[in-house]
Amino acid sequence: METCDSHGTSVVPIHRLPNEVLVEIMLISRPARIKFFDFDGTGEPFLWLPLTLVCRQWAELAYSTAKLWRTIHIGPNMRWVDLALACSDGSSPLDIYLPGLSVDGIQEKHTDALSLLLSHDMRQLMSVYLQHPKDSDNLHKEARAIPMRVASHLLSRLREIHCDGLLLPWDIELFSRLRSLTLINCRFDNPPTLASFTLRLDRTLSSLSRQTESKSGVMTEHLPYLRELYLRDDPSCVAAFLVHANFPKATQTSLTGDIHVHDYPDHITVPAPPLTSLLSPNCEVDNWHFLLCESRRLTLRLNARCTTTFEPDFSSCIQEIVSSFDLTATTSLNVRGIVKDTTLQAWQMLFARLPVLKKIKVKERGTHIGGFFDAFYLLHADVPAGAQVACPQLQHIVISGIRWGPAVMKEFEVCLRLRAKRGAPLASLKIEFAKPMYEDLGKVQARYAALLCHIVPGFKLKLKEPYPRH
Repeated sequence: METCDSHGTSVVPIHRLPNEVLVEIMLISRPARIKFFDFDGTGEPFLWLPLTLVCRQWAELAYSTAKLWRTIHIGPNMRWVDLALACSDGSSPLDIYLPGLSVDGIQEKHTDALSLLLSHDMRQLMSVYLQHPKDSDNLHKEARAIPMRVASHLLSRLREIHCDGLLLPWDIELFSRLRSLTLINCRFDNPPTLASFTLRLDRTLSSLSRQTESKSGVMTEHLPYLRELYLRDDPSCVAAFLVHANFPKATQTSLTGDIHVHDYPDHITVPAPPLTSLLSPNCEVDNWHFLLCESRRLTLRLNARCTTTFEPDFSSCIQEIVSSFDLTATTSLNVRGIVKDTTLQAWQMLFARLPVLKKIKVKERGTHIGGFFDAFYLLHADVPAGAQVACPQLQHIVISGIRWGPAVMKEFEVCLRLRAKRGAPLASLKIEFAKPMYEDLGKVQARYAALLCHIVPGFKLKLKEPYPRH
């Protein structure tokens, strides 16, 4: 028994890694899904291939592990297709990547490689990535033929399709099992239209990404199982979609809108769909307010990059959100990129409408924190003795990207002490300080950080460089 007990703590040299460990190392170096790849057309897209040069054991293991070869990259090099087919045993899921090739490669080598690929029985084909050649506008006819060459019996098995710059002539009936669809600058023949296409997939589609540079019609707004939606579209199409969208299973749905706009109305007021997460990412805008919120989580990403001298009035944005949406059930507030001119009154109005708020996350890239923390301080400093503090259910605060001064840190400490005294202490606090420019300021930050450790048991502190290193 003594020998068995001491065996687990003894140090034993390992001269040869087990094959299972080596496979995991290679899988870490291998891209997880086809849609995240960034191929250069060389025919060798895998980052783990150099690992086969380590020794004979590593090479033999790589070529005999089928799941490492789940993506077949059809490039000008036919040997890669032969190698991928030989190493794939047909039982692991397969992804096909057809990149945009040059004029010399699109007709002969590319067609030969695709014909060779489709001549094999690929029962486990899961996804297809199709990309239009980007070096010539005269290849639309050849590019349109690419989807037609994919056998219909293979399309019926697909779970994921990613198309970039193609005219899509496929029959809707073939996609009975499709779960994820990504369309970048794609057009549909009439019929079908995008609306009819997505309408026929409303029972299966869980992820839809769409990006286009021209008007292409409004997609269907009824996708009961949709969980992920990425839109980068014509402004009128996006506005119409948001106004009429209806998701029966909204608690399992997230929506991200990313739009490049240069001429758009001053305000968009849309009904608040009860989505789990509704974001307004960075947008190139001239004169535009994007107001989105929902019943459980409110995300404010008010850091639009303006292409002119116009500066959006984010105070009016917040006021319009408060007046347009019911925030009584909102439990999470995510604040990003607030500009310095956001008024104190706007933040006070917002905090007053969040009675069941449980988590606040603030992330800013600049050195100015605006009126956010001033409002947070006044909500606590002005509370009469014996009265309930603001946001009594608040438990978690995450703050990052801010260079704090002594005055702000002192006010924040007062807020936390008051909450603890009134029976509403924080359960966790995480602060990522921007590294101070001066040594004296760093000492002040360290002193207040020590005080916060005593107020909040779950306090975490991280220092970050104020500027990226070159």
